[in-house]
This record gives sequence, structure tokens and C-alpha cells, in this order.
Amino acid sequence: RSGFSLNGWVELIPDLRLIARYDNFTPTNGTKNTNFSNSTQSLILGALDWAVRKNVHFMPNVEYVAYGLSGSNPDVLARATFYISF
Repeated sequence: RSGFSLNGWVELIPDLRLIARYDNFTPTNGTKNTNFSNSTQSLILGALDWAVRKNVHFMPNVEYVAYGLSGSNPDVLARATFYISF
């Protein structure tokens, strides 16, 4: 297996951050050769983190997953995360 991950954020204005993440992963297994066992996968994640209150965050985000197989379509997910810390 091999891979790497990069992530970071920048504060756009007080209480609003832009978040980005990139993952690259190549799984390997010596037992079975399937279409996905040796294909590189890439994840790109972008989000906004709005601190509504000190312990309350609302984070709309988009996730894009690409597979290293020819003819495969990427997955795109839109999400909204609501986070409360007690």
C-alpha cells in the first residue's frame, strides 16, 4: 500500500474558514486481483467551516473521488455537517 494526504485551511473572515484536503492511495493485496485492488484512488475534499457560535459549526462540503481505472466515473458527494461540541 502506498499513499499520501495533504490538508489545510485558511480563515477567510472571522468565523469562516475554507478547508481543503487531497488524498492519494494505491491499495495492494497479494491474495486477489480485482479491478480495484491495484488502482490508484484520489480524494479531493473542499468545505466551508462557519462557526455559528463558539462550539457550534456548520460545514457544507463537496467530496470528489476519482479511480485510476480507465472508463470509470468519479463519485461526487455534497454534504452538510452540523457539529456541536459539549
